[in-house]
Amino acid sequence: MAIQFPPINESDPLPENGDTYLYVTTQEEFVYHRPTNSWSVKGVINDSTFAFQGTLEIQQPAPTNAETGYIYSVLDGGTADASFGSLAGTDVEQWSLIIYTGSDWVLVNAGTASPWIRTVGGQIQPVIQTDDVDMVDGSYVIESLDFL
Repeated sequence: MAIQFPPINESDPLPENGDTYLYVTTQEEFVYHRPTNSWSVKGVINDSTFAFQGTLEIQQPAPTNAETGYIYSVLDGGTADASFGSLAGTDVEQWSLIIYTGSDWVLVNAGTASPWIRTVGGQIQPVIQTDDVDMVDGSYVIESLDFL
């Protein structure tokens, strides 16, 4: 789908040299060049936005297309490959989350504060099995919820 730059309606004013336009769908910002009557990409408005990218194998080379804020879930667990920067040689548990900072990889250390565990089969369940949250085929059902 093509981007429709201003002016959108006939009554809209023409853009001035240097005006910017945010394409909300991709969060890209564009700048207007009056001498050439053209728009060019200025960049992503927020390059630190987190974006979950799925799983990766920590013992294999790091993704070469990773961008700042990309989050991955570790599928295999084990010793991090040398391509993972400061994580290289670190023992990373299966299902841990790692984030690419733009120049390095960091491990998200959730500690033991999480109310959730992931079973060997990959199912997410409450740590305390008597909690009133039931997992049904990947969905959760809250049987009761106290007011906060």
